[in-house]
Amino acid sequence: MRAIAGPTSRDLLADAMQRVQQEGWHVGNLDCTVFAEQPRIAPYSEAIRRSIADLVGADPARISVKGKTSERLGFIGRGRSDRGQRGRVVVRFMSAARVS
Repeated sequence: MRAIAGPTSRDLLADAMQRVQQEGWHVGNLDCTVFAEQPRIAPYSEAIRRSIADLVGADPARISVKGKTSERLGFIGRGRSDRGQRGRVVVRFMSAARVS
């Protein structure tokens, strides 16, 4: 069971992509960095990359997923908090009119 109620991150991304595509734009490149001590992202990064690519309608080669930790600093790094996940997604949109 999810810890919080409401839309999932997939729901939010799908909604954002629908709005962007309605304006005639698409993803050029997407760089996603997940900040968490655990789990390590590397074993899952390929599956995450393909899932995101499918969701945004982009070639998986244009999607980058990597994990970062806080190097055991602060409450999260010392294992005193289990809310150590947050994400940052940087997306470069390209106009459909400019793509050849």
